[in-house]
Amino acid sequence: MDYKECAENFEQIACVVSMDPLINGDYGDIRIEYGNQAYRDYVDNLGDFYVPGGLYTDYIPKDMNFENLVYKCITEKRPLHSYINAVGLDAWMDINVLPLKSDDDKLGYCLFSFELTPDVDVDKLADISGDTASHVLKTCLKLRETDDFKVAMTSIVRDIGLLCDSSHCCILLTDFKKRVCSVLSEYIREGSGLLPMNTYLGPDFFDIVATWPDTVGGSNCCVVSDDRDMRELSKRNPEWTASLMSAGAESVVLYPLKGNGQTLGYMWAINFDVERTQVIKEILEVTTFILSSEIASHQLYEHMELTSRYDLLTSVMNRNAMNIRIDRIVLGEDTLIGTYGVVFAGIKGLRTLNDNIGHHAGDELIKRAADTLSKIFEGYEVYRAGGDEFLVFCDGISKNYFDKLTKTLRDNYKVDGGVNFAVGSCYGEDGENLRKALKSADEQMYSDMEEFYRKHPGQERRGLLF
Repeated sequence: MDYKECAENFEQIACVVSMDPLINGDYGDIRIEYGNQAYRDYVDNLGDFYVPGGLYTDYIPKDMNFENLVYKCITEKRPLHSYINAVGLDAWMDINVLPLKSDDDKLGYCLFSFELTPDVDVDKLADISGDTASHVLKTCLKLRETDDFKVAMTSIVRDIGLLCDSSHCCILLTDFKKRVCSVLSEYIREGSGLLPMNTYLGPDFFDIVATWPDTVGGSNCCVVSDDRDMRELSKRNPEWTASLMSAGAESVVLYPLKGNGQTLGYMWAINFDVERTQVIKEILEVTTFILSSEIASHQLYEHMELTSRYDLLTSVMNRNAMNIRIDRIVLGEDTLIGTYGVVFAGIKGLRTLNDNIGHHAGDELIKRAADTLSKIFEGYEVYRAGGDEFLVFCDGISKNYFDKLTKTLRDNYKVDGGVNFAVGSCYGEDGENLRKALKSADEQMYSDMEEFYRKHPGQERRGLLF
């Protein structure tokens, strides 16, 4: 067969690939026997030099997914199609693989053609089987049927686990900067004998996670469906392979979850139905694309909510959250447990520390003050009202206990490394009078602070908060 003519008849990038499919299910070298002009131009743009008959690894890193496509096309003698996110090329790749007749008893041939686009083509991504489309639609609906993101994700992961006939399906969120990871949701088939993922999330587990980007390489996933794949994975990533096998894994498909230019986490299925590998890949390709977007949006929402409610320096609630809470109590939208106490606490001497040592030292004092308040009033609400001032709201507290905690706060400066607070407090019985209680506590704190600054002249002070 004239393989050169076969490749040249294709307008898009195309090459003829040869493989030696061995009898034991393994295979020998995979070579690019001939590439058309579009392929040769593509190789030139990569900075490589095209040589007919060269190993495919002369042009791209070793890729298990590429090898599996070629192997299945040649051994099963059927055309294959795949639309993937080619991470290593920063592009989406529309792939077609066609089996070719071979004049050599020892070698199999196929034609591998592809088209690259910088952005995803939604129409091509949606060009999926009816069963896959039904599952993807179900996933989208589940993401909208509840406001509880974790509940929705847990249900989706369970569905995927059942669809793949998998022993274990999991979404693991990752933070490569902090080198930490956490389980978002997982499904374990009853009777599988597999342990929950948290069993393995020790301090050293991220060392394994850190190997996954190289294992996936320039592809969009890592698929291990038989002993041959597992042997190949063992060569590329012996540490992870050992971990998988010790956990009872015989097959695994791993997909990175990408969003906002970074890896958000990974999704995998262990011990899945290997007879349906291509179908499972199709399902996970589209599903992880959708879930990546949802996870990125959810993390952005959580970050925005965090910054709108919490003080970034101290991690206690901020003035915005304080104002919302007060308004809701006064308007009767939040019901109080019972009687309550409010405390205003200001840090004495912060201005002097900032001027003499610097704002870094002042920030450390503010953080220490927040930690002190959170420990003394553990279980109650601590807010940073602004600058050096904090509000503590104690709902459902007895007067004796409230007075005891307030005294502990006033005496904190006597403790080694303690913070010297100006303190104002008030005990109340109903939400309607909350603003009066706040005003009284604020005035007391202000008076305490004024006394301090009279004894330490030269410092300026803000006015009352309420």
